[in-house]
Amino acid sequence: MSEDFINLEKKPGNKKDIVTSLVVLALVFLAVFGFVTLREHSLRDVISSASQKVSEEVSQIFSTKEEKEEKEIEDEKEEDIKEVEVEEKVESYKETARKGDGLTHLARRALSSHMEKEDLSLSDEQRIYIEDYVQKNLLPEREEPRFLDIGEEVEICVELIEEGIELAENLSLDEINNLKQYSSQVSF
Repeated sequence: MSEDFINLEKKPGNKKDIVTSLVVLALVFLAVFGFVTLREHSLRDVISSASQKVSEEVSQIFSTKEEKEEKEIEDEKEEDIKEVEVEEKVESYKETARKGDGLTHLARRALSSHMEKEDLSLSDEQRIYIEDYVQKNLLPEREEPRFLDIGEEVEICVELIEEGIELAENLSLDEINNLKQYSSQVSF
C-alpha cells in the first residue's frame, strides 16, 4: 500500500495551514524554553524576579505620573506669576469723565497717574504739552474737542503718554516760553 504523498488532497502552501504550523511550532518552542528555564532555576526565583520587575515598572509608571503632576503644578504657578506681572505692567489708563470734563482733563489725570507710577518729574510746561498731545491723538481725525458725558470712560494708552513725554523733553526754549501762558492757568 504505497501512497504517493505528492498527490494528497491538501496541498502544502495553504496560508492557513502555514500560519497554524508556525503557531504550533512557537508554542512548542515556548514550552521547551519554559521547561528548561524552570529546570535551571527554582520556581521561587523566577516568580520573585518577575514580581520584582513588575513592581519596578509599576513604581516607575506612578513616579512618572507624579512627576507629570508636579510639573503641571509648577507650570500653573509660573503662569500665575506671569499673569500677576502682566497685571502690574499698566498698558493703559482708564479715566472716567466727571461733570465738565473734556479729553484734556482725562489726559491730565492719566499723565499724573503715569508720573506717579514711574516716579517722573516734569515741568508744568512739559505737562501742558503732553496733555495737549495726548488729547489731540485721542480724537479721530476731523472731530472737534467736546465735553464728555458724565461716566464716559476713555482708555489712554501708555505708549501715547510716553510719546508725549519724549517730545516734551525736547521742547525748545521758545516753545517752553509759549506754554508758560497756559501752564500758569492750571493747578496741577
